[in-house]
Amino acid sequence: MTKPTDDLGRELVIAIDPGVHGCGVAFLINGKLKAAYYVPTNTESLIRDDMIDLHEVKATEACFILEKPQIYKTRLLKGDPNDLIDVAVAGGEMLGRLYDIVVWHVSRERITVEKIVPAVWKKQLPKEVVQERVKPKLTPQELACVVKPKPASLMHNVWDAVGIGLWGVKRFVP
Repeated sequence: MTKPTDDLGRELVIAIDPGVHGCGVAFLINGKLKAAYYVPTNTESLIRDDMIDLHEVKATEACFILEKPQIYKTRLLKGDPNDLIDVAVAGGEMLGRLYDIVVWHVSRERITVEKIVPAVWKKQLPKEVVQERVKPKLTPQELACVVKPKPASLMHNVWDAVGIGLWGVKRFVP
Protein backbone atom coordinates (compact mmCIF):
# COMPACT_ATOMS: atom_id res chain seq x y z
CA MET A 1 0.00 0.00 0.00
CA THR A 2 1.43 3.40 -0.95
CA LYS A 3 1.39 6.41 1.29
CA PRO A 4 -0.93 9.29 0.34
CA THR A 5 0.84 12.43 -0.82
CA ASP A 6 -0.26 15.72 -2.29
CA ASP A 7 -0.66 15.92 -6.06
CA LEU A 8 3.05 16.71 -6.42
CA GLY A 9 4.11 13.65 -4.42
CA ARG A 10 5.35 15.74 -1.47
CA GLU A 11 4.82 13.99 1.83
CA LEU A 12 6.31 16.73 4.00
CA VAL A 13 6.36 20.42 3.08
CA ILE A 14 7.93 22.99 5.38
CA ALA A 15 7.18 26.59 4.36
CA ILE A 16 9.18 29.49 5.77
CA ASP A 17 8.29 33.18 5.66
CA PRO A 18 11.38 34.99 6.98
CA GLY A 19 11.37 38.20 8.96
CA VAL A 20 14.10 40.22 10.64
CA HIS A 21 13.32 38.96 14.14
CA GLY A 22 11.79 35.57 13.34
CA CYS A 23 10.01 33.43 10.80
CA GLY A 24 6.54 32.11 10.15
CA VAL A 25 6.78 28.34 9.69
CA ALA A 26 4.12 25.95 8.36
CA PHE A 27 4.29 22.15 8.21
CA LEU A 28 2.10 20.28 5.74
CA ILE A 29 1.95 16.50 5.71
CA ASN A 30 0.43 14.81 2.69
CA GLY A 31 -0.99 18.16 1.60
CA LYS A 32 -2.69 18.96 4.93
CA LEU A 33 -1.62 21.72 7.31
CA LYS A 34 -0.47 20.21 10.60
CA ALA A 35 1.20 23.16 12.31
CA ALA A 36 1.81 26.87 11.68
CA TYR A 37 3.47 29.22 14.12
CA TYR A 38 6.05 31.99 14.58
CA VAL A 39 9.61 31.16 15.57
CA PRO A 40 11.75 34.01 16.96
CA THR A 41 15.31 33.94 15.61
CA ASN A 42 16.79 33.74 19.09
CA THR A 43 14.91 30.61 20.18
CA GLU A 44 16.38 27.16 20.63
CA SER A 45 13.13 25.25 20.12
CA LEU A 46 12.11 25.21 16.45
CA ILE A 47 9.67 22.31 16.40
CA ARG A 48 6.55 22.56 18.55
CA ASP A 49 6.40 19.03 19.92
CA ASP A 50 2.85 19.67 21.10
CA MET A 51 1.82 20.19 17.46
CA ILE A 52 4.01 17.97 15.30
CA ASP A 53 6.07 14.87 15.96
CA LEU A 54 8.51 14.22 13.15
CA HIS A 55 9.08 10.70 14.48
CA GLU A 56 5.47 9.89 13.56
CA VAL A 57 5.58 11.56 10.13
CA LYS A 58 7.59 8.75 8.50
CA ALA A 59 8.05 10.81 5.34
CA THR A 60 10.40 9.58 2.65
CA GLU A 61 10.50 13.00 0.97
CA ALA A 62 10.57 16.56 2.22
CA CYS A 63 10.42 19.92 0.49
CA PHE A 64 11.37 23.22 2.06
CA ILE A 65 9.84 26.30 0.45
CA LEU A 66 11.51 29.53 1.51
CA GLU A 67 10.28 32.98 0.55
CA LYS A 68 13.20 34.85 -0.97
CA PRO A 69 13.18 38.59 -0.20
CA GLN A 70 12.83 40.81 -3.24
CA ILE A 71 13.72 44.46 -3.80
CA TYR A 72 10.96 46.34 -5.57
CA LYS A 73 11.11 49.54 -7.56
CA THR A 74 12.07 52.50 -5.41
CA ARG A 75 8.61 54.07 -5.64
CA LEU A 76 7.04 50.90 -4.19
CA LEU A 77 9.69 50.44 -1.51
CA LYS A 78 8.74 50.39 2.15
CA GLY A 79 11.59 50.82 4.60
CA ASP A 80 15.32 50.37 4.13
CA PRO A 81 16.26 47.88 1.38
CA ASN A 82 19.27 46.85 3.48
CA ASP A 83 16.81 45.25 5.92
CA LEU A 84 16.19 42.61 3.26
CA ILE A 85 19.72 41.35 3.83
CA ASP A 86 18.81 40.64 7.46
CA VAL A 87 15.56 38.99 6.33
CA ALA A 88 17.45 36.76 3.88
CA VAL A 89 19.98 35.81 6.55
CA ALA A 90 17.19 34.99 9.04
CA GLY A 91 15.45 32.84 6.43
CA GLY A 92 18.66 31.00 5.57
CA GLU A 93 19.44 30.38 9.23
CA MET A 94 15.94 29.03 9.87
CA LEU A 95 16.14 26.81 6.79
CA GLY A 96 19.51 25.45 7.90
CA ARG A 97 18.38 24.77 11.45
CA LEU A 98 15.16 23.05 10.35
CA TYR A 99 17.05 21.09 7.68
CA ASP A 100 19.38 19.74 10.39
CA ILE A 101 16.33 18.41 12.24
CA VAL A 102 14.50 16.98 9.21
CA VAL A 103 17.60 15.19 7.90
CA TRP A 104 17.32 12.87 10.93
CA HIS A 105 13.95 11.71 9.58
CA VAL A 106 14.29 11.96 5.79
CA SER A 107 17.23 10.90 3.64
CA ARG A 108 19.32 13.90 2.56
CA GLU A 109 18.93 12.87 -1.09
CA ARG A 110 15.14 13.11 -0.73
CA ILE A 111 15.07 16.69 0.61
CA THR A 112 14.55 19.57 -1.81
CA VAL A 113 14.66 23.33 -1.28
CA GLU A 114 12.69 25.85 -3.33
CA LYS A 115 13.23 29.59 -3.02
CA ILE A 116 10.35 31.70 -4.29
CA VAL A 117 9.83 35.44 -4.48
CA PRO A 118 6.54 36.87 -3.19
CA ALA A 119 5.42 37.80 -6.73
CA VAL A 120 5.38 34.10 -7.63
CA TRP A 121 3.15 32.76 -4.87
CA LYS A 122 1.02 35.78 -3.89
CA LYS A 123 1.49 38.25 -6.75
CA GLN A 124 1.40 41.79 -5.33
CA LEU A 125 -1.47 41.22 -2.91
CA PRO A 126 -1.39 43.05 0.44
CA LYS A 127 -0.91 40.89 3.54
CA GLU A 128 -4.52 41.37 4.65
CA VAL A 129 -5.85 40.15 1.30
CA VAL A 130 -3.55 37.12 1.34
CA GLN A 131 -4.78 36.21 4.83
CA GLU A 132 -8.43 36.49 3.77
CA ARG A 133 -7.80 34.29 0.73
CA VAL A 134 -5.76 31.68 2.61
CA LYS A 135 -8.19 31.12 5.50
CA PRO A 136 -11.07 29.69 3.40
CA LYS A 137 -8.67 27.13 1.90
CA LEU A 138 -8.24 25.52 5.34
CA THR A 139 -10.46 22.95 7.00
CA PRO A 140 -11.58 23.60 10.60
CA GLN A 141 -8.94 21.09 11.75
CA GLU A 142 -6.25 22.94 9.82
CA LEU A 143 -7.37 26.34 11.15
CA ALA A 144 -6.95 24.94 14.66
CA CYS A 145 -3.26 24.28 13.82
CA VAL A 146 -2.53 27.98 13.29
CA VAL A 147 -0.99 29.52 16.42
CA LYS A 148 -1.22 33.25 17.07
CA PRO A 149 2.13 34.76 18.05
CA LYS A 150 2.76 37.37 20.69
CA PRO A 151 2.68 40.13 19.70
CA ALA A 152 -0.21 39.59 17.31
CA SER A 153 1.41 42.00 14.83
CA LEU A 154 3.66 39.08 13.76
CA MET A 155 0.68 37.01 12.60
CA HIS A 156 1.22 38.04 8.97
CA ASN A 157 4.40 35.94 8.99
CA VAL A 158 2.41 32.88 10.05
CA TRP A 159 -0.31 33.45 7.44
CA ASP A 160 2.31 33.96 4.74
CA ALA A 161 4.00 30.68 5.73
CA VAL A 162 0.62 28.94 5.49
CA GLY A 163 0.01 30.56 2.09
CA ILE A 164 3.45 29.51 0.84
CA GLY A 165 2.83 25.94 1.99
CA LEU A 166 -0.62 25.81 0.39
CA TRP A 167 0.85 27.25 -2.81
CA GLY A 168 3.52 24.54 -2.67
CA VAL A 169 0.89 21.77 -2.62
CA LYS A 170 -1.30 23.50 -5.25
CA ARG A 171 -4.06 24.49 -2.83
CA PHE A 172 -3.57 28.27 -3.13
CA VAL A 173 -3.65 30.39 -6.25
CA PRO A 174 -3.75 34.17 -5.62
